[in-house]
Amino acid sequence: MATPTEIMKICTFMAACYPNFKLQKATIDSYADLFSDVDAEILAAAAKQACRSSEFFPTPARIFSAIDAMKTIAEPIPDHTQAWDELMREVRRVGFQSWEHTKFTTAMIRDVAKIYWRDACLVDVDQLPTVRAQFRDSYNARAGRQQQQRTMLPGTNDAIKTLVDRLDMGKRLLAGGDHK
Repeated sequence: MATPTEIMKICTFMAACYPNFKLQKATIDSYADLFSDVDAEILAAAAKQACRSSEFFPTPARIFSAIDAMKTIAEPIPDHTQAWDELMREVRRVGFQSWEHTKFTTAMIRDVAKIYWRDACLVDVDQLPTVRAQFRDSYNARAGRQQQQRTMLPGTNDAIKTLVDRLDMGKRLLAGGDHK
């Protein structure tokens, strides 16, 4: 993870790219806080990319956008047509009785395919477009959530877990359950 010294070097580099920008200690401190969970090498590459595409000193949002773009290129999420093609390939390859022998390229495709496996295997041909549309909607919803999770900082994910735990406790209290 990027150290405050590494982040200061990155901020100094970016300020050198924008000679009219006055780099202040508060800016370095805020960038150090925001980027402390980011690998220094990835941060440096994203900062350079942000400098390349911005007329002004890059904001954290622009740098995070560059990091997110790098993640998407490094680990692309297959689109729904690729996922559907995999499902159909496995239906043809193993048939209805052999779900345990299926092979999918991602866990997300496998999870959505499992929901639609029976329908994909047994549906009448004229109903296949309906199953495909349902599969597409389910897959796209999961892909959207996965993309959202990719953009979350580790600290944000911890905060989400805390919120879920609190909401769960609230539901138990409303239902008259235990306080644990």
